[in-house]
Amino acid sequence: MGERTHASLLFQPRYQLADGGLVAIEAFALRPRTALHGAREPGRDLGRDEAMLRHAGRLIAHATLVSTPILSLRVTEAQAASGGLARLIADMLAETGLPPSRLELEFSEACLQTDEPELLYLLAALADLGVSAVLGGFGAHVSSLTLLRRRSLAGLLTGLKLHGLLVSDLDAGGADDAFLGGLVATAHALGLLVIAEGVACGSHETRLRDAGCDQALGPWLGGAQPALDAIRTWRLEQDRAS
Repeated sequence: MGERTHASLLFQPRYQLADGGLVAIEAFALRPRTALHGAREPGRDLGRDEAMLRHAGRLIAHATLVSTPILSLRVTEAQAASGGLARLIADMLAETGLPPSRLELEFSEACLQTDEPELLYLLAALADLGVSAVLGGFGAHVSSLTLLRRRSLAGLLTGLKLHGLLVSDLDAGGADDAFLGGLVATAHALGLLVIAEGVACGSHETRLRDAGCDQALGPWLGGAQPALDAIRTWRLEQDRAS
């Protein structure tokens, strides 16, 4: 039998820092780089694979966990500009039975910087559907608080995700903790949920919680697993806790 060349679906958990509860699942596609060597690379842009997008939605909608976690997907610049993403998402929700409140789309700063009508229509359409929109990768490059303010005050953003580089800088302590606390407070003042990625140790988790960060993910809290294995693991954890 030849090597598999199609994408595999991976899930990574995201937890509420206040109580440790599973609150969201970030979905990844693990794709072959080449059919010849079968080397694989992870990516969050499930939207380019409609079958996998629907598969992820069905798994979460019917996961039989205590509460349905949020399914988080990343949007590429091409998808944001395509004009067809809102319809694709609406169709997926209708077909899978996933409640709109249980879906979150993550946009990069590059995606959100434009004022093109297509982007504004997409963000407004997602808000009308009840789907959350998060600004991801904040702090990886030159980040714009003006962009954050404009999009959040317009009601087009619901959350902010801090890049792992900001989290890793917590190892330095001192001023980095103060900066993080100020950033979280600013986001909360704009009505945004604050998510941190790249949590690699217990110290990161504690300091993010102390800074008021809402949710987190990373190797310390749980890595990505094949989707069905991940759901089985979370069911077992749920049963042990009940």
